[in-house]
Amino acid sequence: MLPALMGRQFFLILNFMSTQFSFEKEDLLQDLSDLQELRPANMERRFANLVIDQVAAVVCGFLVFIIAAFVFGIFLGLGVSDDAESAFISVAMILMFPGAMLYYIVAEAMFKGQTLGKLITGTRAVRLDGSPVTWKDALFRTLCRIVPFEVFSGFDTVTWHDKWTGTRVVRK
Repeated sequence: MLPALMGRQFFLILNFMSTQFSFEKEDLLQDLSDLQELRPANMERRFANLVIDQVAAVVCGFLVFIIAAFVFGIFLGLGVSDDAESAFISVAMILMFPGAMLYYIVAEAMFKGQTLGKLITGTRAVRLDGSPVTWKDALFRTLCRIVPFEVFSGFDTVTWHDKWTGTRVVRK
C-alpha cells in the first residue's frame, strides 16, 4: 500500500508542477530573444567599416580591370588598332565600378551581413527583425550607396542605405 501512495503522490506533484510552470519551447525562445537586443554599431566602427570596405572594393574593381585587360590583351595581340586599345581602357575602367559594387553584394549576402570591414570591427548588417540580410537586401543596400552624398548621411548611426532598405549595422 505504501508504494501505491508514493506513486500517487509523485503523479500529484508532477501534475502540480506542470500546471504551475510552463516548459514550452516558444516561451524559452521568447525569453532568449528578449535578452538579445540588437546593439547599433557606433560611428567609429562604421567609419572603420567604410575605410576598410572601400579599400577592399577598389581591390575587387582592380581585379575586374586586370581580368578584362588580360582577356582583351589576347585580342590586342592579334593586331587591333590604337583606337580599339583606347576604347578598351575606357571600358575596362568603367567595369571597375561594377566590380567594386559586386564586392559589397557578394560579401553581405554570402557572409550573413558581414564584409571584410564588418568582420574586422565585429559588426554585421541585419534586417530590422534581426535576421540576416538576403541577396535582395544586399543588392539594394549596395545600390543605395551610389547616391551622391550618401556617406554624409552617417552623422547618425543609421545611414540612408540602412533606412531605405530596412536594415541596420549592429555589433555582434
